[in-house]
Amino acid sequence: MYLHDAFARIREGFAMSVTESTDVTIRDIVTSDNDGSGVSIDGFIDGRMSSRVTIDNLKAHDNGWQGLTFWGATGAVATNIVAFNNGLAGINVEWSDGITIRDAVTYGNGRRGFNTYGVSTDIRVERLRSQGNGIGNRDGAEIGMEAWRWHFPDAETGVVAVGIVQNIGFYDCRIRPARGYPHVLVNPALEGSPTNTRVPHTIILASPGANRWVFSYASIRVRGRQLKQFNEDTYGVPLVTEEATLVGATKP
Repeated sequence: MYLHDAFARIREGFAMSVTESTDVTIRDIVTSDNDGSGVSIDGFIDGRMSSRVTIDNLKAHDNGWQGLTFWGATGAVATNIVAFNNGLAGINVEWSDGITIRDAVTYGNGRRGFNTYGVSTDIRVERLRSQGNGIGNRDGAEIGMEAWRWHFPDAETGVVAVGIVQNIGFYDCRIRPARGYPHVLVNPALEGSPTNTRVPHTIILASPGANRWVFSYASIRVRGRQLKQFNEDTYGVPLVTEEATLVGATKP
């Protein structure tokens, strides 16, 4: 299926959407030159989330927003993804849980190859090949982790959720940023945000050379091997960067 030139009245529109749905499979899609994102898997964290969605063999390029985006999704798996020349990120995950990205290639996207916004948990990225993303963008990076605020207060507590991805793992990923750009950019939540979601608690670096990855962490340059100590010294959060047992992956 080829989806192209879709008009979006809002910048976060899309050519294809799976919304508040369960047990859906989409495959063999090419989506390009759309105003918004190529494909959106979405729902609501305080309502019905899209769950158990499978995406296979997707090419998303030259879209105005994201290539593939998850927004309020749980238990989704995306495999064999190629995302390039999209306005923001090739692959984006926001306010989602249990998302697996496997065998993806991202390059030439306007801001990031792979990106997360807001509080997401249990994000697993396997065999990502990412290079040349974010060139010319002051926040450009191959991988981004950004804190964000939810749009509405909780109906019972009145509290507005805010924070950053909590546990994410990179397994057998090859990341090649352009000269002068970081492998990973981390923008933690602002002072006064909930301490349990302000910064990540787990970033598994099970990829070759990940101990040498350059992190721009709140604009401070940190190598992968320094990340654990930096997180604890700066934010008081003991960061997990290695799993006790890794199968089919390489420790940094």
